[in-house]
Amino acid sequence: VYQSDLLQLRGELSFLLSPCHELGFRFTDSQQTANTTATLNGTSIDLSLETLNTYRFFYRFGFGETGNAQAELHAGFTGNSQSVWGLRLKTPLQGQVGLQADAMLVTAPNGAVMPYAQEGWTVSLGMVWTPGRRFGGSRDYYRPLLDVAGNASLLVRRLMP
Repeated sequence: VYQSDLLQLRGELSFLLSPCHELGFRFTDSQQTANTTATLNGTSIDLSLETLNTYRFFYRFGFGETGNAQAELHAGFTGNSQSVWGLRLKTPLQGQVGLQADAMLVTAPNGAVMPYAQEGWTVSLGMVWTPGRRFGGSRDYYRPLLDVAGNASLLVRRLMP
């Protein structure tokens, strides 16, 4: 068990080709490392953690009867020469409620001594409630541009001593 405080800068730039097709670039940049102590089976381990710097290109496609559902494929690399592959799906279920699914794979760098220790993946499925407006509807002026950070955007790595 451990607790850490990490900080990450995220950005996105995209070009809307048509109402349903979008190409873009997304980046994440670590702004703070965290030094903490983890306890595992009564043993204390000193950890130094940071978020991964990632650079990803994406293709986003709007679909469904109203075009409010989205599928996104992205691929890119990290600052540590690792590959990043991912998929995101968002679809409205009923009114203000929707479903969001994410999958991401980060491969180990070439020539890694212990590749299984340097690769990572995540799969998540969640219900999303958007009070005051329909899920996936037109852009709300007060809605943030980027979604809240999750396991597929805030990737953490241990800094080796």
